Amino acid sequence: MCNPRPAHAGVRPGDTVEQVEGRWFTGRAVLNDAAARLSAGAVLHVRARHPDGTQYDSAIRMAPRRTRPLDGATWLVLSVVNILVPSICLALGFAAVALRIRSSLAWLLLLMMISFSQLVVEPAASSGPLRTIEVVFSSVAEKTLGIWILLLGIYFPCAGGGLAWRCH
Repeated sequence: MCNPRPAHAGVRPGDTVEQVEGRWFTGRAVLNDAAARLSAGAVLHVRARHPDGTQYDSAIRMAPRRTRPLDGATWLVLSVVNILVPSICLALGFAAVALRIRSSLAWLLLLMMISFSQLVVEPAASSGPLRTIEVVFSSVAEKTLGIWILLLGIYFPCAGGGLAWRCH
């Protein structure tokens, strides 16, 4: 994946992008799809319009996203945040359901852990038939975390039995 640098190609703040690589620009996904297919040094063709209405074509040379390799500490943090934490969340959620399949709290915990695992994961900048499903799943899972935490707090059992909000 490369990083386009539009300022070097004459695209200025206030300009409206109309086409990217011949496709109508309908949102950031069009730019991400085009950038994902190009390697560093390749040219991204953009058609844009200045605020005064003049239309122009621009060629944006793609720069590498990273100019140097990751150091050990950054690599470790990214690995933990992007791989280990989501994996542990999913493992704990599925383990709770496997151990107590009839417990609504176990299912609620699984939903909460699925949502939590998506907080640090961004959908890939890929295209294809699964892209929409990936974006919808990630967005819904991330945005519903508060609901699952609230419900778990309401229905969490207290030490003497019953629900947490009735313990006092």
